[in-house]
Amino acid sequence: MSESNQDSIIAELQYNKTMKKILIFTALLAIILITLILVRVSNQPSQNIPKTTPAPTQYIPPPLPTIPTNDTLTINGIKVNNIYKDARDRTQAGDVDFSSSPNYSITYLPKYSEFIITIYQLPFEENRILAEKEFIKKLDISQQQACLMTVSISVPFSVDPEQSGIKFPLSFCGR
Repeated sequence: MSESNQDSIIAELQYNKTMKKILIFTALLAIILITLILVRVSNQPSQNIPKTTPAPTQYIPPPLPTIPTNDTLTINGIKVNNIYKDARDRTQAGDVDFSSSPNYSITYLPKYSEFIITIYQLPFEENRILAEKEFIKKLDISQQQACLMTVSISVPFSVDPEQSGIKFPLSFCGR
């Protein structure tokens, strides 16, 4: 073979290698572009879905629980004055705030048959005793009967950070 023939064959082989590299690079670039286009198209919302506005709904709260009309109620097996008659506030759940002052409030939670006394002023013990006396007076029960009920006394964090979060029992009940 002549040297020019060999040079020609070598040049053709180098040309073929270069063309293969260009072809592979172009194919990879085309695949990447097609993938990007498909991803972008699939992320766009469909144009065929009609835009609808949901119909407004009207909230109708459930009716308040029926208020007992008798002069007395039975709570935890104990006959007490009807605290609903003098209620200061009632919630949808039937919870009733039946006594309050700037120093405390007394609330009954019928769902749990539980009384919550919240002390709003310091000194805690002094206002606790006032609230406990009011609790017994409003219900017209004895201390012994009060101890048979579920009663917790608490203080908000804003009043006393150290005692907030603690549920205290009635002071005259055994612990």
